[in-house]
Amino acid sequence: MGHVYDNLYDLFNQNFAVSAKKKYCRIALGALYHPRCLVHEDFYCVVFIHKRDFDKCDPPFLNRFEKHLIDIEALIHPRHKSVTKDLHMWLDSLLPKNIGKHFPLLQHLFVDYSPDQICNLAIETYEQLNISIDNEEDNNRRPNVTDHCQARLLRTSSFDLPLALSLEKTRENQNIIDQYYDVHRSISFAKLIQQSLENETNIIPRVIYTYTQMFHTINKLPNNVEEIKLSGFKTELELTNRIKRHYQASTNIRLLLIRVDYHNEHQHILSLKHILLNEHVNRNDRGAWLIFHLQRNLLNKIDNDVLFNKWPSDMIDDLNNHQFIPKEILNNPSYRDLVLQPQYILIECIFDDLIDRCFSKFRYIVPHKNDERLINTRRENNFQQIIRPKDKSRSDELHLRSMVETNLMILIQKIDVSDNRRFTDWRHDLLTNGKTIAGSRSFYDAFQATISTFHESYLFLLVAHLEQHNFIDAYNFISSVSDKNIQKYLEKMWENCLETTLENIDLTIIDRDMIEIQLVFDLRLPRAAIEYANIRTIRDKLLQLEENNHESLVPLNFAIDQLKRTSVYGRDFTELIFVQRHFFEFYIHDQIALHFKETNIHLSPKFVLDLLVSNPTYTIEQNAQLFLAQHAEFT
Repeated sequence: MGHVYDNLYDLFNQNFAVSAKKKYCRIALGALYHPRCLVHEDFYCVVFIHKRDFDKCDPPFLNRFEKHLIDIEALIHPRHKSVTKDLHMWLDSLLPKNIGKHFPLLQHLFVDYSPDQICNLAIETYEQLNISIDNEEDNNRRPNVTDHCQARLLRTSSFDLPLALSLEKTRENQNIIDQYYDVHRSISFAKLIQQSLENETNIIPRVIYTYTQMFHTINKLPNNVEEIKLSGFKTELELTNRIKRHYQASTNIRLLLIRVDYHNEHQHILSLKHILLNEHVNRNDRGAWLIFHLQRNLLNKIDNDVLFNKWPSDMIDDLNNHQFIPKEILNNPSYRDLVLQPQYILIECIFDDLIDRCFSKFRYIVPHKNDERLINTRRENNFQQIIRPKDKSRSDELHLRSMVETNLMILIQKIDVSDNRRFTDWRHDLLTNGKTIAGSRSFYDAFQATISTFHESYLFLLVAHLEQHNFIDAYNFISSVSDKNIQKYLEKMWENCLETTLENIDLTIIDRDMIEIQLVFDLRLPRAAIEYANIRTIRDKLLQLEENNHESLVPLNFAIDQLKRTSVYGRDFTELIFVQRHFFEFYIHDQIALHFKETNIHLSPKFVLDLLVSNPTYTIEQNAQLFLAQHAEFT
């Protein structure tokens, strides 16, 4: 208010001009405009200043007044003070212990909390229940006062209250949780509007607190309800005239909703309250409500210093969606039990975002520096393949996104990470995870972020597994095969390989923030690197037998027999490799590429493969012999 006081120095100095026995005072409005205002004969000026702001005031301003120190405690009746103290003790007992210094605070549990508001609530309750503060007999009704105050506070509590209480299972906490559900299930925005409009004579002013944001649309408002935003008015006069028109107009609009950004427009709330009180018309069938749009991550930065005495107040987390986390889920700390609930499955947009985050955690290692420029292109192509929705006209084809979603749920069902320190209690994480707290405007945002963090860990585990074992590149190649019979066979092999590898998935990946992946471009079959390691083992065995002068050894027959026994693709597919040239070329292409990576040879695998099979007189086994049993000559 300092900028206002500067214009009223003549008033504070009692420097009045007298004309016709009336006093006039000059008010300085800018450098050039100094109007004279009539001063009432009984005018008296009292300025209230917080003690914390006293040192900031100019000495000339302070010298114009008598100064008195007012202790608010001295103005409160002992019974009011005693009830207020009991309420504060009750509120403090609701805060979870040993969690954090700055979150949650009482403002997070009760969004309109302030010490003055609690005291004011106690005074109001005595008046409302018509209980005398001087009569000793009425002191027996003190429990009624406390219960009434607690019930009023529950109406402005957020879902952080039952969440915090659920961390410690006691009968008292469970009773409060039950009361919260009973109260808030009966409070919905649509129902409050309907009840107010049923009153044909008067609409009571009301304050609604909500985590619904200013940019959200309030759905399905009745025709006789209109909403305005405080930010849409440039001056106080413009707002005043708008509210006047509401009470004086002959339209069918009975209820005016004034939406206020509580954090960015907090400095205007006192003026707004003043306008509403002055312009309100008694015995009128119209009314105005205030909707304060809150942000969960900013509640600790605002003082609730504007009190709305005797105005009903309610906290409605979402104005458009009247749903609650079921109590049985709230009382269960398990992440897995939470995310397996059908209402908390991954929605499409969140799935896409999590896939993108997973790819950002991969660090690809390529054998040649020139290949680094291809990494981002490949990453984007693979990302688009995973998020691509299913084409209903091609429902019989292998669909990567569906496979990822299905196997994600299988992993969650089969793998329990409750022993993992990161995922022991989702309720505790909602109240302690710094990133979730700082980035969430509402409880629902924080809840979704907590679920997404859990999904992201499992999704990272799965996608990293797919990348490590070349499943995505193999899927891309299989999708490009024109022969439908070959494609179907490869799809079946792809699914079998995935099912087999998931049984022994590396669970340590779930705790990593980044993973390195050895990348070889254009591989055609999954698990090619493991198959190459298998071939190297066969070569070593073959070399050892040759050194021992094993007379009956036929190198090619031994290599093929060992390959059929140990191949990651199974005996059926391995036998097919040596029968059908297409499958042989798919298989040997990958092994050539991995061989070149190991030996640091800068040649195209396709070029070498074409060269290898270019001789029409060579059989598949003869071509295979060159790679399997005569790899030194091949190199």
